[in-house]
Amino acid sequence: MLAKVTLIGNLGRDPEIRQTANGDSYARFSIATNKVVKGEKTTQWWDVTCFDSKKAEIVQSYCTKGSRVFIEGELQTREYQAKDGTTKTAVECVVGRFDGKLVLLGERGGDASPQQQSKAAPVHEELDDEVPF
Repeated sequence: MLAKVTLIGNLGRDPEIRQTANGDSYARFSIATNKVVKGEKTTQWWDVTCFDSKKAEIVQSYCTKGSRVFIEGELQTREYQAKDGTTKTAVECVVGRFDGKLVLLGERGGDASPQQQSKAAPVHEELDDEVPF
C-alpha cells in the first residue's frame, strides 16, 4: 500500500527543529499551496514533518517563512486529545530518510540561488515535454 503526496508551496511560518528521545533532529513546518479555479484563488495548508536529521539541518539553515519548497512524502494520520478533551485527527505529510524528498526552490517564488537551482534540477529533469509519437 502507498499513500504518497507531492506538494509545492511556501512555508507559512519558520520551521521548528526538535529532538527525538534518542537525540535525532526533526523539522516541523506548514506549507501553503494555492489553486485558482474560475478566477478565485484558494489556499490549502499542509503540516509537514521531516524525520531525517540531515533534512532537518537543511530546513533549519535555509528555510524561513515564505520559502518555496518541493516536498514528496507519505500521508499519515494521527489522533490527539484537544484541550477541551475531544479527540481530533490530524493529517500530515511525513518526509522520511529514504522515502521522501525535500527540494529548495527559492524565496517566495523568486529566483533560486545557484545552489538551490542545482538542487531543484532533478525535479525538472523528470518532466519530459516531448510527445512520443
